[in-house]
Amino acid sequence: MSAPWSDFLADITLMSQDASRTYVILEGDEDRRYLELYFSKEHVRVKMAPGDAAKALVIRCVHRLNSLGRQNVIGVVDADYDRILGCASAVENLFHTETHDLDLDTLLTGVLEKVFLEIMDATKAKAHLNEGTAPIHERFLENAINLAAEFGLPKLACVRAFKAENNSNLSGGVERFPPLRDYCKCKRRGGTTSIVKDYRRFVQDLQRIHSHIELEKEIEREKRQDHPRTQIARGHDVFFFLALLSDLVARKTAQISPASLESDVRLAFSNEYFRRMNLYKFLVDWENARGRRMIEGT
Repeated sequence: MSAPWSDFLADITLMSQDASRTYVILEGDEDRRYLELYFSKEHVRVKMAPGDAAKALVIRCVHRLNSLGRQNVIGVVDADYDRILGCASAVENLFHTETHDLDLDTLLTGVLEKVFLEIMDATKAKAHLNEGTAPIHERFLENAINLAAEFGLPKLACVRAFKAENNSNLSGGVERFPPLRDYCKCKRRGGTTSIVKDYRRFVQDLQRIHSHIELEKEIEREKRQDHPRTQIARGHDVFFFLALLSDLVARKTAQISPASLESDVRLAFSNEYFRRMNLYKFLVDWENARGRRMIEGT
């Protein structure tokens, strides 16, 4: 990581000499598409860390710039499994997402309601779900998080075992997980539709990728930990299951893709929902404590 690290650090160090602006470093372009709209164009510059190890690069840059006294540079990174693994970086001016990642943080603001009402057949939705007091879109999100957490357990087990065995950082291809579309699908028979998931085959294929891990034992161990589902359910996996669930209750018969659902949620995401995020509260506290202008409208 030396080349992108040194080049990127040199770039940020040079730019951050302009103390009138705040520099926000993100680990991915998707994060930029969610957040950039809400930062002051006059007072903030958003930069994306390059490369496959972007998160580690954000953390290293913020830590180094702190040591240089640059208090106008902050970083925002996904929590991933860091809190559960006990390896979350306690670095000043670095903010982690509240849940696994920004995608799931966004869904928990309630923005899904806007999108869901457009595609949902209310009669089908009520028939598919058990009776409950929560709104239908919230119950669908709950179901999607539960399904994603089930598939998140073997991922977490792999990360934990890899970390223990290597006693190092989490690089080295440990995130090479099989795509869920190969193991889950909507099955239509007669007038009913259901989600069919082959969790066992998913675990078996994962075992072949990470053959050094006693995966079955690790998964059982993780199940006993009773982890918060939002910490082990990856946002992209939640969108995948939301798309499958939406197929069950959609007004039209055309299949809904996770990518189109993510795009719709991003378009529906507005200032109203951004202000419901814990990240928003953290950033406002940060700018108030330093007397800086960062968020539009604050």
